[in-house]
Amino acid sequence: MLRTPIRTAVLAALLSSALPAAAAEPARAAGPMAAPGLRDRLVGTWRVVAIEDRRDRDDPGSAWIQPYGPNPRGYIVYDPTGHVSVHIMRTPAPARFADPDRPSPAELAAIHEGYAGYFGTYRVDEARGTVTHHVEGGSLPDYIGTDQVRPVSVSGDRLTIGDGRTWRRVLERVE
Repeated sequence: MLRTPIRTAVLAALLSSALPAAAAEPARAAGPMAAPGLRDRLVGTWRVVAIEDRRDRDDPGSAWIQPYGPNPRGYIVYDPTGHVSVHIMRTPAPARFADPDRPSPAELAAIHEGYAGYFGTYRVDEARGTVTHHVEGGSLPDYIGTDQVRPVSVSGDRLTIGDGRTWRRVLERVE
């Protein structure tokens, strides 16, 4: 390429204006984009597929039980602002109250045993593979004001919460 004084001046002007802008940009890693972290993969709405506990939590070989029945219903929502909402119910749902204004103790017990819900904020510990639910309120009085640490893994559109040996909650992403 022939270097003329005009071409050299134009090239020098272009480089002098482009180099400071390029230097001001953050460095980018070479190669493919990094995979999203656990928190990014966790954000979304998840439908309950299975709620399972070992009959004897001290014996990982004991039978699995389904405290909310074989077809539990519910959702867990992790929003991008760090809030969580958990709702799980047994199916089939309890019968309607005989008197909606005055449910019997047995009717109230059936509701309490067949539904759990709470809300609050959450934090993900990427290194440990856990999510901590900071419970602000809900139907479980013993949870309110506590931190509930949960082992968690996301594989595609499947979320598994629990240690997998003595308890597990399996959910699928809602699109």
